[in-house]
Amino acid sequence: MQVQSLSFFLSDPLLMPCVVEHFKDAVAHVEPGKAVVAGVGHYEVHEPLIAKYRPPTCEFLLQHLGELRSHAVMVAAVKAGESFIHGNDVQPFRYRNWLFTMAGQIHLVEEEDEAALPIPTYIRRNIRGTTVPEVLFHQVLAFLHRQGLLAGERWEMSPLRKALKAAVSLEGVSLTGERADCSVILTDGRILLGAALGRPVYMRVFKGLENCKRCDDRLGQPVFHEHLRGAAFLDTGSLPSEEWETIGPNTLFQVDTSLNVETFSLD
Repeated sequence: MQVQSLSFFLSDPLLMPCVVEHFKDAVAHVEPGKAVVAGVGHYEVHEPLIAKYRPPTCEFLLQHLGELRSHAVMVAAVKAGESFIHGNDVQPFRYRNWLFTMAGQIHLVEEEDEAALPIPTYIRRNIRGTTVPEVLFHQVLAFLHRQGLLAGERWEMSPLRKALKAAVSLEGVSLTGERADCSVILTDGRILLGAALGRPVYMRVFKGLENCKRCDDRLGQPVFHEHLRGAAFLDTGSLPSEEWETIGPNTLFQVDTSLNVETFSLD
């Protein structure tokens, strides 16, 4: 199956509908109308919630996203030949306050490969599906667990980057083919981490939202949300417009609690 992803991370959750409307071209690039299923993860008072949409409701993804009030939103749309995909295999995946998506060509994981990976039993019990992304997510959680970062406040980004880098760099038979053409994003609603592994990810960082399309129409005059800060990350295999910046393969990227965006080499 092929998965396309879109993630928003911003300072003011009440303005998520305005951001979604402003970036509706990016939502269109996820091609929800062609998806056999679309998953959406967001936060309400730091609690992650997941919704799953199948045709025809996934065609109205823009409308669904416009109803959310959240600091972070993650979208994963599955394009596949199969008429049915089990709900357990629909991204984003959740564990406690963490959400995770993986975009690119997604395959099933071999049971013996999963069993050989160094994932603590109490974390492994949460694996419900059969795909590589869910197992990779739990590998990330295992490395967070070893560093004492799985729960509680996280103010330093360096240990989080090390945990993600260790997980995606771990030599595992089940991940060998995946890393050649995929990207991942992880968030707890307060920070966001991602990795462009074998494919580029497109990013737009915004400081303020001028001429808000949603508020302009409602109020009949130009509206400038000057306090708003945030970033959008898109993996659909094509650049939506020249306004988007390309994050090259083998790159880590992050958004910290102060909404600062940085990139780091995976090499």
